[in-house]
Amino acid sequence: MKNIHRWIWSMCLIAIGFGLPAFGLDPKLPPGKNFDWLSAFKLQTMTASLAFVEVKAETLVNGFTSKYFYTDSTDGSMVFFTPSNGGTSGGSQYPRTELRQTGFGANWKLTDTTTYVMTASCKVTKAPSANPTVTIGQVHGSADNSELVELEWNGNSAGNCKVSAMFQTNNSAGSNYFVQLAGGLSLGSLVTYEFQMKKGVLTVTVNGKSGTQTYTTQYYGTTDGYYFKAGNYLQYSSSSASAVSEVKFYSLELSSTAPKPPTSIQTKIHTNQFASNEAASCVSINSVQNNTFDLNATAKLFDVCGRHIAYINQGSSRKLPAGFYFSKTMNPLEKK
Repeated sequence: MKNIHRWIWSMCLIAIGFGLPAFGLDPKLPPGKNFDWLSAFKLQTMTASLAFVEVKAETLVNGFTSKYFYTDSTDGSMVFFTPSNGGTSGGSQYPRTELRQTGFGANWKLTDTTTYVMTASCKVTKAPSANPTVTIGQVHGSADNSELVELEWNGNSAGNCKVSAMFQTNNSAGSNYFVQLAGGLSLGSLVTYEFQMKKGVLTVTVNGKSGTQTYTTQYYGTTDGYYFKAGNYLQYSSSSASAVSEVKFYSLELSSTAPKPPTSIQTKIHTNQFASNEAASCVSINSVQNNTFDLNATAKLFDVCGRHIAYINQGSSRKLPAGFYFSKTMNPLEKK
């Protein structure tokens, strides 16, 4: 696994070194059109008047941009910009422009045997001189003081920047300790990282180097729900609008070992459920990536490319594989 991480890192460097479009991003598109996984996140940011605000996944996917969240016009990266005088959430004294996972397995339990993974590639391009510390990723819980790990960039002088995982300890104190995973960096250095968690074992990998911490129900219980975060969470606040941090993301993906939905379920749609012309006039939505989107729980039968594959019961939902989707009522399916 470590060799694979190093190979991916090397290929990214080679591609960038030769000026190749390593990440295939379109500078003319908003982040929601370049990054498919924004459908599984909401954005925590601020308004033009610097008040804290949250932006839903649906809005992101439909092309949301702002002064603090936009596409770089040169390389197509997803830019997270945070001024130190920005508004903060109720649980923090520091400002952020940061994605918070809300879909695709979010809120898993500590005892979950599924492996949950988030991978990302980013560059910190600005950090305030007073405190150049920026959190670029987290594994967070819903309970208070349940940040299992914060991945922190520190520094703004060439060759002296580093990335460290700040783990919580697995004890009643819940204190923090740091594991440096990358050093000798400069503003603009590419950082490729991965979070992986299964049954309380959390592994963080940065540019091929890993650190691991195990969490147990003795100290963290069984009810808290965990999720990923990614972006620009500045660890500094001031009244100055010139003290800012900027992080550019070039890739962001989620994956898990959760069971894939079956390609066929024994739910038949009788031909007399359709008028004679309806089967030929089904309305399709866009192709759906494998296991990416949840469907709204609306108790409908669905027909996928002529195969009857799923029945969604009221109050529940099921992830579906890729394909063009048609509803019994001829309405396009909606993404959650």
